[in-house]
Amino acid sequence: MYTVNTIYRIHFFYSLSLDVDSVCRGDGRESGSYVAAAALSTLTFGLYDIYWTYKIGQRLHANAPRYGFKMIETGKDIALLHAFSFGFVSAYELLKNMNKIAKVYNQFGAKGLNGGAM
Repeated sequence: MYTVNTIYRIHFFYSLSLDVDSVCRGDGRESGSYVAAAALSTLTFGLYDIYWTYKIGQRLHANAPRYGFKMIETGKDIALLHAFSFGFVSAYELLKNMNKIAKVYNQFGAKGLNGGAM
């Protein structure tokens, strides 16, 4: 079961990192290596998961205005949810917000609704 969980974690980090990097292109940040994120999460017994969740949540929060909405949850909120919900609730919140951004991204591209101005 541990191996299946590790493979899924790597896939989740990989998929979400690619998507976030696509929709947040031009903000001067990158999501980082998904392999390193999965490895560090395992080595730190999940503590790096909390940091990674914070980082991704903050990045989505900062880029949401260019896609026409205000993301209520900050990276800090999502990291706290992750710490106290074993990741289920925080994963839901990250994916929910990513899907909102992706919907606009698929229509208007990386500049978003207002041409990239935040």
